[in-house]
Amino acid sequence: MASGFGGGIYYHGVVYGGCIEDCVISHNENYGMYLNEPMQDLVVRNCQIINNEGGIYCYDAYALISDCIIANNSVDGDGGGIYISSIFHPLNRCLIVNNYASGNGGGVYADYNYGYSNFTFVNNEAGGYGGGAYHESEQMNINSCIYAFNRGVGGLYTSNLYDGSEVEYCCFFENDSLPIGEYDPDMQLGILSTVNANGDSCDFRYNIFLDPQFADPDGDYTLTINSPCIDAGDPELPHDPDSTIADIGFYYFDYNNAVAGDSHTINQFSPQFFVYPNPVNSRFNLVTDFDLCSFPVRYSLFDVLGRQILTGSSTNPRIPFDVLHLPSGIYYLNVLHSGEQTVLPVTILH
Repeated sequence: MASGFGGGIYYHGVVYGGCIEDCVISHNENYGMYLNEPMQDLVVRNCQIINNEGGIYCYDAYALISDCIIANNSVDGDGGGIYISSIFHPLNRCLIVNNYASGNGGGVYADYNYGYSNFTFVNNEAGGYGGGAYHESEQMNINSCIYAFNRGVGGLYTSNLYDGSEVEYCCFFENDSLPIGEYDPDMQLGILSTVNANGDSCDFRYNIFLDPQFADPDGDYTLTINSPCIDAGDPELPHDPDSTIADIGFYYFDYNNAVAGDSHTINQFSPQFFVYPNPVNSRFNLVTDFDLCSFPVRYSLFDVLGRQILTGSSTNPRIPFDVLHLPSGIYYLNVLHSGEQTVLPVTILH
């Protein structure tokens, strides 16, 4: 708890940059993280900013924010998940989910020219404009993002977005009211006029307006095999780890795992293990593509401090775990089978 800004982390005027990585920042007042004038590049990566009175506040920040989950934050004002007064680097690959602002920008509010790519905005809400994101800036570069099931005027609402801006290779679905706000008509946003590389109807900027087909819209925002977001991102972005064209949104669809699950070429003593849904609210499953009847799997769940939460063994290829009683945060599921160990991160969000 803090009387000023930054109940979790307050970062001000540091000359030599730094790194905030693999952190869980939760249940803080006056924003979980407040970044005020870091003078050189500050890296914020692989963090969970959850259940705070406002997620991240950025002011004059040389910050590189990537691979973060920003969820269940709320604020009386603008920018429930992220408030950006000014920032000097693009943001990359974040999940913005279940945030609330009584004003504008349930997920993100920005009054400065900047850009981001591979964001997923889901189930955010604003009392004003921009349930997913609100941008009051003349130049924005938004690339390969999903806006779905956000409440407020527009999943993405822009004010005075004009020449030099790009909103491209994005997916808009089931947001309240307008998909996009005020913008230059020459951008032709939302007017279906062509098809993308997958053959789906899209506008001039290759934005699609289709169901992203999440594994579970209420908690698992990974893409299923028939999602129109697969391989529909900007081909100029770095390829996904499976060497395919970038997908739209935070999670990419791994073709290697999909093929492995359907084939019979996997070594019989080397099963692959997966956790879904992830993030999880109340229950997740450990699943494998392998018959475990003769080779039981042993598992243990640990918190970020290394404390063992539970342990057990099973020959079931699908093992359920009830976690509603556990606090939100990052956990690690240690899986041991035939002498081989796999560690799977699990994110619990309540």
